[in-house]
Amino acid sequence: MLARTLLLAAASHALQAPRRVARPTTVRMATEIVQFTTDLRVEDHGGLRAAATADAWLPVYCGDDADDARVARALRELDAELREKYDAPLRVVKGNPTKIADVASNMNAGAVHICGDDPTLATEDLEEALGDKVRTWTAPLRDLTIDPEQDFDAYISSLGSVIKPEAAPVNMPPLAPSDLDGVDALTPRPPTEAPWADVSTSFCGCRSLREGLERYLSEGRGPFTDQHFTKPQSTSLYAASLAWVVGDGQPSARLAYREPASRAFSEALALGCLSVREAYSLARRGGALPITQTKGRGWPIFFERTATALGDVVEFGEYHRLLASAKGPRSKGDVWHRWEGHLWRLKTLKGEPSSDTPSLVCVHGFGASCNQWERLTEALPDSVEHVVAVELLGFGLSAKPGVSYTQHLWERYVSDALGRIEGPVVLIGNSIGGGLCAGVSANYPEKVAGLILCNTAGSLLDAEQVKEEGALDVAAKTLNLDLAPYAGPPQFALDAFGEVVIAGLRPKIPELLKKYYDVRPENADSSLASAISRDARDPGAANVIGSGAKLPPQRSLNEDFGIYEGPILVPQGSRDAVTGPERAVQRADDLEKLRPDITVEKLISGHCPHDETPDLVAGAIGGWWPRAVERARSLRS
Repeated sequence: MLARTLLLAAASHALQAPRRVARPTTVRMATEIVQFTTDLRVEDHGGLRAAATADAWLPVYCGDDADDARVARALRELDAELREKYDAPLRVVKGNPTKIADVASNMNAGAVHICGDDPTLATEDLEEALGDKVRTWTAPLRDLTIDPEQDFDAYISSLGSVIKPEAAPVNMPPLAPSDLDGVDALTPRPPTEAPWADVSTSFCGCRSLREGLERYLSEGRGPFTDQHFTKPQSTSLYAASLAWVVGDGQPSARLAYREPASRAFSEALALGCLSVREAYSLARRGGALPITQTKGRGWPIFFERTATALGDVVEFGEYHRLLASAKGPRSKGDVWHRWEGHLWRLKTLKGEPSSDTPSLVCVHGFGASCNQWERLTEALPDSVEHVVAVELLGFGLSAKPGVSYTQHLWERYVSDALGRIEGPVVLIGNSIGGGLCAGVSANYPEKVAGLILCNTAGSLLDAEQVKEEGALDVAAKTLNLDLAPYAGPPQFALDAFGEVVIAGLRPKIPELLKKYYDVRPENADSSLASAISRDARDPGAANVIGSGAKLPPQRSLNEDFGIYEGPILVPQGSRDAVTGPERAVQRADDLEKLRPDITVEKLISGHCPHDETPDLVAGAIGGWWPRAVERARSLRS
């Protein structure tokens, strides 16, 4: 009875006591932006996974290449997948990627998630504008830090396990309202004319790339190449050059074994249409890449070629991404760009573009790098205000993809590089770089204010014979262009040859350099020797070295100088150990005879006068430079 009474009393008290009312709380809606850059996919995407916890989100692509044919296709496929999975159409902002800061400010966004894998993207500018709202994520192939001085063998030996790709989030928060344009606003430009342009475009997109890779791995290299290789019936110099290398009618039998994967898929992988982790997983499933046995070299003599080639493309691309991303003193002045999916270096050596004078653009020779122009830059007169150096694909710190290297490939590469430099330019090239500069000046005379050739490569045809028979007939006789195409040895043999050459030359590099720097051997210092040795250890370097034996002939200097009418300076080292002194002097005389307005300066120097005797070359440039400035003014008007 007592217990019942106490229970009733407690209940009565509870009913009479005032009830506590919960205080209202302010709910802050966290709208977050996922900025797509080089991660045009849904799977294995850290930015999407991070934004899944927000209250609202917005997928945005911000870039100045949205209308490029490959990028546009990738964006449309990404848009379709975002709509299907999350009912979230992709928004597009054309222009510099930092424009996303304005979008974020207008939306009062709580965070902007951006992929930090691409060294060409300057995230520092975005961080300066948005502060801690910028959330950077990465998707490395492996847990690995790398020193830029490490070689590929050290990289391979330190490998950990491959990180498994992460699945896309199942659910995403509601879509934030936006008046930004969608992918329908894109006006795609056609890709650059090249044998693989249409092929690489067709695989730019998350779904098309995955399907293409699976087909490539299942069908094998031969059928895939026969199906997707553009036949060489083209007027393109590059197409003709590649056709000469691969052979008419049998493209799959002649291409480097990494060529189909490099050409077809590199750009899409660089855009992030598929995570490199997923691509590598596909390669492992397709051929079970035995990394511990091959050390990533991909010897097709032992293992399945197609899968190994794909694995190499991913492996090599990841290596050069890490190399380009490394910060340090040697990175000063470097700007990294993508060319057909591959990283390459453009180095500013002096000043900024000027409206009064042309920029001096330097192109190095075979085996060198853009660093070889530093001594000349220091010696140049003040009238040369802006100097940049282009690093050729396959050399220096630039990527070394498994492609068929030809002069015409490099010409197209240098031409694309000039498009990133404002205003007229003066091209200066050494050795094979000189031959490339001559070809580019003939292809784009409206861009080139002057041409400087230091001990240039390139064929010189007899001028009198050319007048009588014509350049093409003389070239056919002189260069054997009327012979059957040269097939070249198989790629694994070229790799082996390159490895042997590199292994044999590496200890002799200091000695060889002093031979080539006969006048001033002190300029062939340890830093130059160590840089060449380091670059030769990079993955793919063996293929580049080996490809030197299969370079097809390029257009003659006679033809180039017949098209390009601007001023030409030839600082010729007369003690060239590559050609021999007698031949070097004869080359200077022959070049002088091609046109009466060509200025030839015979210098007491070797094959690389710009680096061995930079003061002499700089003096010659200083006296000749007003002619280039005058032409630059006429080009601007």
